[in-house]
Amino acid sequence: MTNNFKTGENGIKLIKHFEGCSLHAYQKSYSKDKITYHDPVTIGYGHTGLINNRPLQIVDKITQDKADNLLKQDLSSKEEFINKLVIHQLNQNQFDAIMCLVYNIGIQAFKDSTLLKLINENNINLLSEHWLGWDKAGGVILDGLYKRRKTELILYTEGKIEF
Repeated sequence: MTNNFKTGENGIKLIKHFEGCSLHAYQKSYSKDKITYHDPVTIGYGHTGLINNRPLQIVDKITQDKADNLLKQDLSSKEEFINKLVIHQLNQNQFDAIMCLVYNIGIQAFKDSTLLKLINENNINLLSEHWLGWDKAGGVILDGLYKRRKTELILYTEGKIEF
């Protein structure tokens, strides 16, 4: 049996909470070992793809309606991949938790992860440890990412949201 989920209310709530919404394009930078790293240009709820059929630029601005539409578009493309990659039968809260994770780390990172294997094996004990391990950016543990991973994991294992 394959999964055929759409992102539910809890998934959207988590993504909006942790991503935040910016109607102006921005680019985060961080330094490690005297090297500066730049994240992609982002707008809305973490959208980094095309906007108005062209690459997103730092000068771009959007409306709240456009931000909501971009979120729906981004969720739709990820839903298809998650439904194909995860062969273990999920419930809605588990799908939503995975969506929040994938929305942040990307499809390729999830596809190549031990975490996907553990989800498909329904190995809850090891799954928890590996899920919480996705709390770094540039090799640095970030409190915000740890809180996000913990919240996602609670939704996955207990079916509830705790901010």
